[in-house]
Amino acid sequence: MDLFSDIHGFLIGFFGKYLDLLAAGRPMLGKVVTYELIGKLAVICAVLIILVNIAAFLIGLYCVRKKKIIFPRFVLLTLYLFYSPLKWLFSVFGVNDKLIDEILIDFQNAVYADAFRKRPGDRKIILLPHCLRDGQCKARCDPLFGYVCKRCGRCGIDKIIEAADIYGYKVFIIPGGSFIRKIMKEYHPTACIGVACPIELSEAMVIGAKIPTQGVYLEKDGCFETIVDVDEIIEKMKMGISEEISEDLIRKYDCAGKKKELITFGEDRKPDAENEEMKRDHNVS
Repeated sequence: MDLFSDIHGFLIGFFGKYLDLLAAGRPMLGKVVTYELIGKLAVICAVLIILVNIAAFLIGLYCVRKKKIIFPRFVLLTLYLFYSPLKWLFSVFGVNDKLIDEILIDFQNAVYADAFRKRPGDRKIILLPHCLRDGQCKARCDPLFGYVCKRCGRCGIDKIIEAADIYGYKVFIIPGGSFIRKIMKEYHPTACIGVACPIELSEAMVIGAKIPTQGVYLEKDGCFETIVDVDEIIEKMKMGISEEISEDLIRKYDCAGKKKELITFGEDRKPDAENEEMKRDHNVS
């Protein structure tokens, strides 16, 4: 009750001076609208806001746990409007406030899923944070598009790039938020898969809401050798693609890889002794 008493007292003092000004011009108003009435209305509004926030959070938490999204726009609107107060409340009660960002990301993914599946064109991108790289990574940083992966296989980025080649995505490994604006300006993507820690990702998805976006937050953050669920990113790439088309794309990618290996063998390597012997036998026959 002390909290509500404090709210009551603060709001009476805050709105009191405005009530005095109104009452000076309209004497009857001062008799009808009293400080006590304002305080009571303010407390009622505060309680309703808290209840709405609790309801939105519980719905969001239930949906995340059950992997089933309900009332997405209500939850998103409420959590966005009261994002900072909810963060403060969570910190007061010792609850991990990353839950709010994770719920926001999951609900934004649900809201924009249909638009993402129907993404037009082929300029689809994946934005990866540079902290996913291995600690011994030797990749150089391009001033416009970020780090250029050497495909050494020390981290999960190599597997992500391989899948991106199959499903038609361009991967950017970015060292900071300023690179996002450069990429958007120069590349003009039609769809985006973003990867980051929950706090940064939820904010970035709001900023980048002009194009269909799906987010995957890091399983382990900390700005160094972070970890993400690579399979979840690949599943995002497959959205809107049937199983038959997906298998066909993989077959084409495999065939292209084999052709490249054969060309490389013919150009860069000398035939071994066994091949030479087979050629001689063939000529003799």
